[in-house]
Amino acid sequence: MQKTSVLSILLVVTAAAALAGCGGGGSKSGSSTVSGSVKAAKLNPDDVVVVGNTHITQDDFTGLMNTGKATLKQQGQTFPKQGTTAYEQLKGNAVTNLLEQAELNDKAAALGIKVTDADVQKRLTAIIKQYYSGSRKKYETARKAQGVTDAYVLKVVRNQLIDQALYNRVTKNVKVGDAQIDTYFRNNPAQFPRAATSRKVRHILVKKKSLATSIYNQLKKGDDKTWCTLAKKYSQDPSSKNKCGVLTVTKGETVAVFDKVAFSEKTGVVHAPVYDASNYKSYFVIEPLGDIKPGATKPTAAEKAQISSTLSSTKKNTYMNNWVKQLQIADCKSSSIAYATGYKPSPDICTTLLSTTTSTSSTTTG
Repeated sequence: MQKTSVLSILLVVTAAAALAGCGGGGSKSGSSTVSGSVKAAKLNPDDVVVVGNTHITQDDFTGLMNTGKATLKQQGQTFPKQGTTAYEQLKGNAVTNLLEQAELNDKAAALGIKVTDADVQKRLTAIIKQYYSGSRKKYETARKAQGVTDAYVLKVVRNQLIDQALYNRVTKNVKVGDAQIDTYFRNNPAQFPRAATSRKVRHILVKKKSLATSIYNQLKKGDDKTWCTLAKKYSQDPSSKNKCGVLTVTKGETVAVFDKVAFSEKTGVVHAPVYDASNYKSYFVIEPLGDIKPGATKPTAAEKAQISSTLSSTKKNTYMNNWVKQLQIADCKSSSIAYATGYKPSPDICTTLLSTTTSTSSTTTG
């Protein structure tokens, strides 16, 4: 990892979200609800946007735009000139991004979540130690290259700590049950081979139906030697043709026609040729050689922990996304958001959210 990537972690991700117009709220549905800010917004002279008690200043806006400018420069792209349509779009996206962070900060404060200056300094010191070998000078060089102040970086670090604390608070009761874990284990045999249902079979794959029929007729009367001879001579499956056509297949990981025969036919019975029209465009002659071996239905402790972590992260993110969306809707319906003159995006986030909510409601009740 390059030394300058730490500011990508701290700043560029935020700027990229703003410049791409990506919001922090998400659009996934769920059952969580939240009350928005209730205090009417009151702008200070240097504000760009305010949510309740949380103010986003001109310095915040300038810092984010400078970060975006540095990011585009690193990518070999030109930052648009002020007054152009492209610039106004980036400006609107940046303001929206800052507004969304302000909403989170305002709600975190209302919930009693606090991040101290000592917390921020501790986190920044850890970042400098990890990415800059503890060298403040190297950090300062990278910071200046991004065109931002030390105070701005500290604010970004503070926001990240607030976001994490808020996420932990909101999702603390979101749990994953054992039944969900067991189902995931059984439904993902590619990740957990022990969960796979399998069977030993032998087969020959050929293009022409007439040849498949001829092979089938010979195998019905033949023996192991017949299988070895015909598989080696005719089969188009390189993984099994030199093994007398023998292989162990996992249920659900073969083409449908093969899967059906392999896991339904009796052991020792050569099945008439079946055609796969979806993938191979060829004919299979198949004979199951042993009993179906059921996969494990329960994960080990280690597998359970792995699955729980995956599902928990997904479930919590979905819940959090919906929680934030509900927060934004509540703020939009109140008078807690205000923009400075010339900074209100078009369309602004409230226009988009409330029109979507109204449309969804009409569709549901119509």
